[in-house]
Amino acid sequence: MDCESVFKKYYRRVVFDSLLRSAVWGVAIGGAVGFITAFITWFTVFNGMWLSIGLGLAAFAVSVPLFYFLAYRPTTEHIAQKLDSLGLEERMITMTELRNDESYMAMRQREDALGKLSQVSPSSVGVGVSRASAIAAPVAGLLGIAMIIVTGLSGFGVIPGFADVIDPDERDKEYSVEYIVDDEEMGYLVGEDIQVVLLGEDTAKVTAVANDGYVFDGWDDGVKDATRFEKNVQGNLTFTAIFVELDDSDGDDDGEDGDGEGDSDSSSNSDPSDSDSSNNGSGNSGITDTSGNCIDGETYYRAVYETYYQEAMQYLAENGDIPDYLRDIIESYFNILL
Repeated sequence: MDCESVFKKYYRRVVFDSLLRSAVWGVAIGGAVGFITAFITWFTVFNGMWLSIGLGLAAFAVSVPLFYFLAYRPTTEHIAQKLDSLGLEERMITMTELRNDESYMAMRQREDALGKLSQVSPSSVGVGVSRASAIAAPVAGLLGIAMIIVTGLSGFGVIPGFADVIDPDERDKEYSVEYIVDDEEMGYLVGEDIQVVLLGEDTAKVTAVANDGYVFDGWDDGVKDATRFEKNVQGNLTFTAIFVELDDSDGDDDGEDGDGEGDSDSSSNSDPSDSDSSNNGSGNSGITDTSGNCIDGETYYRAVYETYYQEAMQYLAENGDIPDYLRDIIESYFNILL
């Protein structure tokens, strides 16, 4: 016996009932997700209204088919149970269980069941939801909508947010960020050395530039880049630019022995031809650094580094239209040479 064809006229009614139950639970899940998201973002400065709406709708769209296919999808047994609830006293369930039984008793049972079923119209098949879902859906939905509205209004500044409720003056707090130099004879700053910003804002860029004869060594908090700015300021801050004197004597005394007398004797006793041979083609005029720190064999690079460094830092400080990535490359290059 084909039970599906027998129940066909009731199938649409049962499908509608299953979709309704799934949709009600979907509203409950979507409302809960929207409420939780809006409630969490209300504690932050981020306006989570659209995020809450998006996640709530996504949760609803996902949960409805999940509930339908996993919990309420109509099957032959499910339809039989719905029909038996109308007072058929389990005739439909028994008929589906004996549908492949060709015994006399089974045939008589099917005849009786079909006779009773003919008296049941499709419209009499009930459509409804469980008590739990009937309570959860409106509560979660209303809470979700209310919390999303609150988050949106606080994000647009219409009503106070969580930070304003706890500390109304918190959002308007101002903090001072000061940049100083450890010795004004050694260098100076280009940019605003004292800046006042609101909580969470960023400062403008400041560049430390060394005077002639000195070199920028870094900031007191360990930052090595001459140009810096602070992000998301949360309190009063002070940073000191540190400069050091340029040392031009490195490498001048290489090769000297203890008291120097041995070198003098060795020089006086050596063959002049050997000396000429050893220096032939070297072009080294007194600087004997063999570590690669000499330029063209004559000029020690630290003797000219400061001039080029000062020119580069001056150029960066006076040209604010230089892209940040190019500025970082130039500063990193000179820092590598230290």
